[in-house]
Amino acid sequence: MKKIIGLLVTGLSLFASTSQSIAQWIRMDIDSVFVTSFTVGDAYLFAGTGVHTGMYRSTNNGTTWAQSGLNGRSIQSVVTSPNGKGGANIFAGSYSINCIPGSGGVFLSTDNGSIWTGAGTGQTYEDVYALVVDSIGAGGTNLFAATADCGGNGYGVFLTTNNGTTWTNVTDGLTTTCASPTCWVDALAISDTNLFAGTVGKGVFRSTDYGTTWTEVNAGLTTLYVQTFATNGTDLFMGTWGNSGGVFRSTNNGTTWTDVSAGLTNSHVQALVVIGTNLMVGTEGDGVFLSTNNGANWTQVNTGLTDTWIMSLTVVGTYLFAGSDRSGVWRRPLSEMITGVNDERTERPARFSLHQNYPNPFNPGTVISYQLLVNNWVTLKVYNVLGQEVATLVNERREAGRYEAVFDGSKLTSGVYYYRLQAGNYNETKKLLLLR
Repeated sequence: MKKIIGLLVTGLSLFASTSQSIAQWIRMDIDSVFVTSFTVGDAYLFAGTGVHTGMYRSTNNGTTWAQSGLNGRSIQSVVTSPNGKGGANIFAGSYSINCIPGSGGVFLSTDNGSIWTGAGTGQTYEDVYALVVDSIGAGGTNLFAATADCGGNGYGVFLTTNNGTTWTNVTDGLTTTCASPTCWVDALAISDTNLFAGTVGKGVFRSTDYGTTWTEVNAGLTTLYVQTFATNGTDLFMGTWGNSGGVFRSTNNGTTWTDVSAGLTNSHVQALVVIGTNLMVGTEGDGVFLSTNNGANWTQVNTGLTDTWIMSLTVVGTYLFAGSDRSGVWRRPLSEMITGVNDERTERPARFSLHQNYPNPFNPGTVISYQLLVNNWVTLKVYNVLGQEVATLVNERREAGRYEAVFDGSKLTSGVYYYRLQAGNYNETKKLLLLR
């Protein structure tokens, strides 16, 4: 009997090992089930949960998770913002608990999730549905929060420029056409210099002045129930909900929208991520779908996925993560679904950084590498020892990722020069040596 049991155990072990090697989704070790959102901090992957279990974080690409504060909170959104020192602030938006005052709102961690403090002073409503952060060229950071009243009597979009110390209501012009309780903001996005608010019942609104004024931009939509946004830096994509919902694409900053849901058999889209022309959506009941051509065609990619109610998606490194309704976090290598994802440039960095140029000393050209934690307006400039600018290598908005810039010193004299990277609140300067 012991021998038979041993053979059974061995067989099961082999089966488990074989199953792990099959191209499929693998469920990760996390105690919570209802995973609503993800973000990346300094060497941590964070998961927000919506069943009063707060925040979780992982240091090993989601293989194992540990609870990371905000116990008892129902997290709806979590985002990363640069802290000005090369690291990150983590913001979490929570529902209130049974409409109890002070139990919801925005929370901030400056130490990778060990300690969280309230950061919602000045907000009228405590139920936070969405957060989005934008680092602007002047060196500041805008953080927007979509909030609502627990009783359904009102809502608002709020802006903070000082990491949640104070907030300003920027809903004027939006509430006139999107009146609560028939409508509220459920999703936010930044694309280029435009702020988008996706509502439940009134479609999409766009602001070109950080919420001071809003314009309805629904041309081409067949549904007005917006769940999520994603952008590849050029096009803006939107996931919607309902019998006539699906995925919509805009190539002109929301002025017009095109339905790109051909082959998508579930029109209740809860989550959306994009890498170049590759789109991945999470649906309510039919799992994950992939399009490799900007939504022209879709294929279901559910192998191994036993929970098909997907609440959130994110790409970290070469993995696609899915937050599910009933069974926590799932992970799958992108290389099993799309090609060209093993290049280091596609991986999302864990922090801001500016690397030493190579070669150094150089004559006459050298390469300067840097990485961005979140989307930013970026400037990379070279100065002489007198502080005079001699070259501008980068001066534009760029997505989170890794980049290289080539500096040509052929018109300069030998000597010491300095190169400086500014991305939002992050600044760093390094020295290079030109030898002619």
